[in-house]
Amino acid sequence: MEQKKGVAIELKYHEALVLFEWLSNFIDDTELEGLLPSERRVLWDMQCVLEKNIDEVFSSSYGELVEEARKKVEEWENGSEACE
Repeated sequence: MEQKKGVAIELKYHEALVLFEWLSNFIDDTELEGLLPSERRVLWDMQCVLEKNIDEVFSSSYGELVEEARKKVEEWENGSEACE
């Protein structure tokens, strides 16, 4: 297989925070044995990249920030311009 260049995915900050929280919960709460090794690796790598780019991961108000981010994403899903 020919080596292709990397792929960049752009997320808004609140989307990245929601995705990081989901990945963290999925990886912690799910038996990953049902996944292929390559799928596990990609999930771990995504979690690691997000963790390096989200300053609030170790903040004492992390839970509140995740809830705020979820609300912004939900508002966008319901037709609001919150994610613009």
